[in-house]
Amino acid sequence: NTWAARYGLTPMEKDLLQGAARGENRAMTAQRRHRSTQTLKVQAASILRKTGDLSMHHAIERILRELAFANRALWFRDSEH
Repeated sequence: NTWAARYGLTPMEKDLLQGAARGENRAMTAQRRHRSTQTLKVQAASILRKTGDLSMHHAIERILRELAFANRALWFRDSEH
């Protein structure tokens, strides 16, 4: 959850970004969450503003890179012991 906290994402923004990473489009996520696609459009704009990215694709890439780097750092730290 640290990446969501780092960017100040709400639980719904985090869910939207994770859904997009899983391949859900906005309509699928809206249906799953019983929300309008307009609500999700506003949440997506908020994600981009908070992360500084130009698209959800770039935001997903950023998060995946950060997670990979964090996991790699943990792996190296754990292998030293």
